[in-house]
Amino acid sequence: MRFLRTLRLAISAISLLLALFIAILWIRSHIVTDDFQRTASHDLPTELRWTSDHFILGKGGIGICRIAWSAPAGSAPRWGDAPFVRDSALTHLRSAPAYPQFVFPPTLPQMRFGFNFEQINIGSSISPATGIYTGMILPLWALIVFFLVLAIPETVLRCFHRRRRPGLCPHCGYDLRASPDRCPECGHTRNASPAVA
Repeated sequence: MRFLRTLRLAISAISLLLALFIAILWIRSHIVTDDFQRTASHDLPTELRWTSDHFILGKGGIGICRIAWSAPAGSAPRWGDAPFVRDSALTHLRSAPAYPQFVFPPTLPQMRFGFNFEQINIGSSISPATGIYTGMILPLWALIVFFLVLAIPETVLRCFHRRRRPGLCPHCGYDLRASPDRCPECGHTRNASPAVA
């Protein structure tokens, strides 16, 4: 019982901290947009493989995009006339505040309240390379609400409900039916002054 109570309290505290951290990110995202990009190859003996990752945090939203490309071994990894960049270090760009939007596909249909998820197969008749595009955009307010929903019930339970019920220790909320004069959990005595408790 004590382990579950401690676990619930830990989840509540971590959720509150994450909600606070995301709220700070939300405020910062209205000042500047952070854009991270990276490309890495993962070749197999019979196939060339590489992934392009894109992460954007801006104007109250967070966007994650991954394109996983593949082409037969020995073929030139090209898309039309342009060769692919198959390996690049992580780059970080800062720009004016803008809600996340990815270059490919050119227009992501925005769902209600700023959510979006899309997965598209990419192919061309003039290139042996094929790919799968996966993009997801979330508004930061939804993450704040999610973590607050995790934290608030335990906080309310601990602060208001349990200590005011009769038969519970007013200091820690332990059930005092077996020992009404002294709490075996925290040592609080019924006749103790608030300073001692």
